[in-house]
Amino acid sequence: MVEELDEDVWPAVKSEVWQKEGVWRAPTNHYSTVEPEPVREAGVVQVGGSPYFAVNGKPLTGLWGCAIERRFVRPEDAKRRLSAAPIELFSVKPKGDTSQFWKDDGEYDFSVYDRIIEESMRENPTAYLIVYIDAYPSQKWAKANPGELLRDETGETSHCIERSWYYETNYSFSSEKAAKSIEDMVSAVIAHCERAPYAGRIAGYAVVSGVTTEWLGWVPQRKEKAIDFSPMAKRGFAAFAKERYPQLKDPHVPTYAERKALNDGDILWDGKENLNVIAFYEFYSANLA
Repeated sequence: MVEELDEDVWPAVKSEVWQKEGVWRAPTNHYSTVEPEPVREAGVVQVGGSPYFAVNGKPLTGLWGCAIERRFVRPEDAKRRLSAAPIELFSVKPKGDTSQFWKDDGEYDFSVYDRIIEESMRENPTAYLIVYIDAYPSQKWAKANPGELLRDETGETSHCIERSWYYETNYSFSSEKAAKSIEDMVSAVIAHCERAPYAGRIAGYAVVSGVTTEWLGWVPQRKEKAIDFSPMAKRGFAAFAKERYPQLKDPHVPTYAERKALNDGDILWDGKENLNVIAFYEFYSANLA
């Protein structure tokens, strides 16, 4: 069922509203005020031997990280100068973590995406958008599912990254429950955006996670500790080793000491002596991928 949306909530969708006094003051030197055609196709094309992101077959000049997160509001003159540049592709991302819209399993409030996308469209009325989606469980999910979180070698939950404006749930990459919940959430975000009035301006989605939102694996948050010792990771590695490394007699998640004691700190590890650690890192990388 298509969600009914109040048109008054979406003033940025109509170009005449951008020019309306008191709503959005378009820069006088903006290179164009023509609304772009809706996205029919988007992807990477080769131009002169170099890759370019293209929408409807046209290579675009893009800018990453330009969403107007309210914690990082730019001065008005900077907004005007940025909007005046011939940049045709912007990334947008709501401020904060998934808890602001992930209320419970299967229950979401995506108005935060509507607000940030509308704000970005007002500031960049001719640009297409890349929508970022944080692939982290919400704080409520983490508290309800402590057994699905990352654990260090003492068995303690590796505490989540919590700042005054952000919260990242360090879920175990071996947790099938976390993966399914995240998959459902990401699908719901995309479905919401695709039926919204701004859907024709979205050129793609970037799904991000990990310690730096670039799908890099979690790092221990306490000195001289290692990860991941969650029950899921232990079971997963045992199954992985049995299939890929049957010669391992005692496959186990290596401790911090085991990982540090490899070949006296040499960069290259002995493939036979350090096979358990090598196998574990292969398992962890495959899980992350």
